[in-house]
Amino acid sequence: MSELISIIVPVYNVDAYIRDCLNSIARQTYKNIEVIMVDDGSTDASGQICDRYCELDERFHVIHKKNGGVSSARNSGLEAARGEYIGFVDPDDWIDEYMYEMLYADMSEHDVDVVTCAYYEIYRSSTTIKSFPLRGMVSSDKALESLMLYFDAYLWCRLYRRQVFDGIRFIEGRNYEDVEAMPRLILNCKYIFFDDRPMYYYRLKREGSIVATNNVKNMQDYFYSYMGILKNMKQSRPDFAGLAIKGAAIGYIVQCKRLAMVERLTKEQRGELRYYKRIFLEEIKGIRRKSGLSSKEKIELFLSLYCTGIFMWLFKWCGRREP
Repeated sequence: MSELISIIVPVYNVDAYIRDCLNSIARQTYKNIEVIMVDDGSTDASGQICDRYCELDERFHVIHKKNGGVSSARNSGLEAARGEYIGFVDPDDWIDEYMYEMLYADMSEHDVDVVTCAYYEIYRSSTTIKSFPLRGMVSSDKALESLMLYFDAYLWCRLYRRQVFDGIRFIEGRNYEDVEAMPRLILNCKYIFFDDRPMYYYRLKREGSIVATNNVKNMQDYFYSYMGILKNMKQSRPDFAGLAIKGAAIGYIVQCKRLAMVERLTKEQRGELRYYKRIFLEEIKGIRRKSGLSSKEKIELFLSLYCTGIFMWLFKWCGRREP
C-alpha cells in the first residue's frame, strides 16, 4: 500500500482563490493523502470554505487558530501531520493532478530525502515555466551550493521525507521564512532529486500577498533571513560561508534599492539602514574575501555600505530613466 502524504495548506483571507487550490489537491491521482488546512484567523469566508471541504472529503482536516502568520500556520500543520511524507501548497496556487503521484514515484525509485519539480509562474495572463538549475539526483552539498547561488528556496514544489523536518520549524512572526529554513532542511538530507517536469502553478504577486507587499517589516524580514543563513553557514558549514556572504550582500543591496524608491526616508528607515550595515559588516569580518561577488555587485555593495546616499540617488535616477 502507498504511504501517507500530509499536504499542509496555510490559509489566510484567500476566499477568492482557495477553491481552485483545494480542488486541485482533491483531484490528485495519488489518493493516500491527508490535507491539513490551517485557517490562520481568516476574516473572510476562507475558514467556512475549509469546513465545507472537510464535510465533502474525509481526507481534508482543518485547524482554526488565532492569526499568527504563515510560519505559525505551517508549524501547526507539521505538528498535526501523520504522514511519512510532507508537502506544502499555498492557498492561492494550484497543482497538477499527477504531481504527488510523480513526486512519490521519484522518491521511491531514487531513495532520496526530497524531490523537487519545476513549476509554472502565473502573472496576470502570462504563464512561464520555471526550472531549477539542477537535474536528477544530487548530493545535499550540491543542492546547497545551488541554493546559495540562486536562492530558489520555495517550499511548495517539493515532497519531503518527514525526517527532514526533525529539529526544524519555521521562525514565527517572520516573512520569508522559507528562505532561511531551506538551507537547514537541505543539511538534513543526504540526496535530493530534481524533476524538470513542471507540476506546480505559482500565482506570482497576487494582490495582498506577502511577496507583493513592500513595507518596512518585509524589508527587515528579508534582510534577517539572509543574515540568518550566513550565521548558520559560519557555524555549521564554514565551507559555504563565502556563498552565504554573497546572498547576505545581495539582500543588503536589495534593501537599499527598495528604500531608494521612497520619496524621503524616515528617521526609522535611516536607522534601519545603519543597523543593517553594522550587522552585516560584523558578520563578514575575516571572511569577506570569500564572497565571490561579481564586479558589479562589489561596486554596488561598496556604494551601498559607504556612500549610501549616493547609491540610493543613483538607483532612483536610473529607475526614472528606464522606459
